[in-house]
Amino acid sequence: MADSDTVLLKAVKDDDPPELEPMPDDLEHALAKRRPWTNKATKWIAAGVLAVGGFAGGLYAQQQWGVAGEAAQADTGGMPDMSALAEGGFPGGGGGGGGFGGQATTGTVTAVDGTTVTIETEDGTVVTVETGEDTAVTSSETIDLGSLAEGDTITVTGETADDGTVTADAVEKTGTTE
Repeated sequence: MADSDTVLLKAVKDDDPPELEPMPDDLEHALAKRRPWTNKATKWIAAGVLAVGGFAGGLYAQQQWGVAGEAAQADTGGMPDMSALAEGGFPGGGGGGGGFGGQATTGTVTAVDGTTVTIETEDGTVVTVETGEDTAVTSSETIDLGSLAEGDTITVTGETADDGTVTADAVEKTGTTE
């Protein structure tokens, strides 16, 4: 063998792999150079999708479990419905209905005539209250309608007619003026 036929090879250990230049189609090299998949627009789009999803979820919940129409307007969650005052209803209106339907009117009894009670509200308005068989009349304990007298302070819960007369669901005696 001639000297020109001799080739020198570098000794390579198994634990020392040779360094290779990446090839243009090398997957690891392409992945390392890849840009991140998120940017500012991605975050804004995600926030928009969450907002729209929350709104749509609220609509769905309202349709499934909410109250619609006139019932939704009447349901005030135990809080006084101030719209009745704006419409001229419930003069002297006040507190919640305590679980009975309708609105509450508080005033001092000026007359009791059979099933009709007349009260004067704090602002001086006179309200006629019609009671019926289903009307609850209470004090600390349940009392008869006849137990009401002039000077008593009562809270009436019920529906107000166009003429201002209240059809009572409940009458609560809240005080006595002596």
